Amino acid sequence: MLLGKSAAMRDVIELIARVADAELPVLILGESGTGKELVARALHDHSSRRKSPFVAVNLAALPSSLVEDELFGHVAGAFTGAMSTREGRFRRSDGGTLFLDEIGDIPAGVQAKLLRAIERGSIEPLGSEQEEFVNVRVIAATHRDLHAMASSGAFRPDLLFRLSVIPVELPPLRARSGDIELLASHFAKVEIEKLRACTISPEAMDKLIHYPWPGNVRELENSVLRARALASTDELVLENFEFLFEVREGRSREIAAMALRHGIQIAEMERAMLEEALRISNGNETEAARRLGLSRRSLDYRIDKKRN
Repeated sequence: MLLGKSAAMRDVIELIARVADAELPVLILGESGTGKELVARALHDHSSRRKSPFVAVNLAALPSSLVEDELFGHVAGAFTGAMSTREGRFRRSDGGTLFLDEIGDIPAGVQAKLLRAIERGSIEPLGSEQEEFVNVRVIAATHRDLHAMASSGAFRPDLLFRLSVIPVELPPLRARSGDIELLASHFAKVEIEKLRACTISPEAMDKLIHYPWPGNVRELENSVLRARALASTDELVLENFEFLFEVREGRSREIAAMALRHGIQIAEMERAMLEEALRISNGNETEAARRLGLSRRSLDYRIDKKRN
């Protein structure tokens, strides 16, 4: 469910209503955790395709070698171990909507086939020379700067233009702070098995409203659910959210102490913190970003800067 009373979210909800029934691709842009899949589902649910399948695939979660098979499927004998024909996501979403999350992570070798599928409405499963036609509306999403990727050659410009016929930009939660109370109250009351419905004390709510939420709505939801699990009463008070504020405030004190003790240059300190966060997170960039209190886009920028 998309919730928001801020001007930024009202604009997004109004745009969804206007374009939901358009048979055109949509590209949803926004930081991780802003609710891009919720927008995609809202577009599907308010369209004439709502009784047909909504199929979602997170491209960042797939090994690059499996993306083509996952999207387009294969026929029996296409490769070693392919004992039977397998439908891909395009075939499974025929008549409905296919949501391609983290489109910026799609391998370069698959981009041409995706462009053809969108433009011609046809796919070719692996191992087949037979063109198959499908009726699919494609909605894509990313936290990456696809225009910069297109300029560097990492993303096909023609695919970018085809995907972004209708762009929808989701604001980060820090840019819609007027929605935090509404969202937090919803997450406190929503029915979840074995978690009691709660209210949030004014003192705790004030802290939540002024917290920067680097992980956006997803972080807010997870934090409220964790507080509910820890609470012993039906009201969530400031102490129930100590885990949230202690991590950030403690980390800030630690950074300041490091700088004072060792006189480390800011750039060197940032590099060391980045490497440590990635090590602790076993290379998981989303988790590293959360630990550092950064958006995923900000982390990607710092990783690229570190490599150059």
